[in-house]
Amino acid sequence: MHPRHISELDLNLLKLLDALLDTRSVTLSAERLGIGQPAASRALARLRKVLDDPLLVRTPSGYELTPRAIRLKPEVVQAMHALDHVFAPPSFEAVTSTRRFRIATTDYGSMAVLNQAVPALLRSAPHASLDVVPWSESTLDDMAGGGVDLALYADDALPAAYAWRRLFTETFVCLYRHGHPVGPLAAAGSSASRLKALGKYPRAVIAYPSGRVTQLDDLLDQWGLRDGHVALSLPYFLAAPWIIAESDLVLVAPARVATRLASIARLDSSPFPIRGKGFEYRMIWHERMHHDLAHRWLRELIRQNA
Repeated sequence: MHPRHISELDLNLLKLLDALLDTRSVTLSAERLGIGQPAASRALARLRKVLDDPLLVRTPSGYELTPRAIRLKPEVVQAMHALDHVFAPPSFEAVTSTRRFRIATTDYGSMAVLNQAVPALLRSAPHASLDVVPWSESTLDDMAGGGVDLALYADDALPAAYAWRRLFTETFVCLYRHGHPVGPLAAAGSSASRLKALGKYPRAVIAYPSGRVTQLDDLLDQWGLRDGHVALSLPYFLAAPWIIAESDLVLVAPARVATRLASIARLDSSPFPIRGKGFEYRMIWHERMHHDLAHRWLRELIRQNA
């Protein structure tokens, strides 16, 4: 069909053509589509004009299809199937899905969220796959372009095109080796005395990406405790536990990660002296993915297992 004819068609014409090719009757086609015979006759006239063919002609034995109509029949059936597919309600079955998801996060997100979410994903969607990539300055752009499905990150400001959901509010814990002299001092006394005790020892900090810069997550320095010094900066939490366990370094870490670090090395802990100091942890996605059923399923799975 010449492109100029497209504007002359609508779905009702295609439906009538499909019925006519099947029934070879205007009356039966009208009944099948639930329209009056005059309306069906007018539509047939439009089809004849657009296709430049009578399509249905009277013969001594009744109405018969023209050669052009016979050739069109398999193409119309295929077109109707395609339309059914286009306009069918979206569906997603986790158990049969082969979707490959891509999540951007830091090692904190991997330890605090994905350690539970990934096993749940694999149980519910055994044929699906997950790529975990580092959070970087391009992550938001990657989500907008479809390169990343979802991100896990803290409560930084986001552009208007991004949606988010809070997973939990995190607090901080002080970590140090088992038997560290700061232990009894950091676990008792006033907030000021506990902070002062912690500030006397060398500390390790985690450097994390924030926009286009890397920030040191040094809470003790933020509270003005500069008696000690930053002796070690690490890019990953998982690099810290064995170093902390074999030194006098003090590390202030989010509670969920601290629990896991303490389980793999001989570390003691105490709550961060200042109450209410923490952050909100979120999952983030671009609005273009908001209604995608597989994406909605992934978001709900993460929410349930965070």
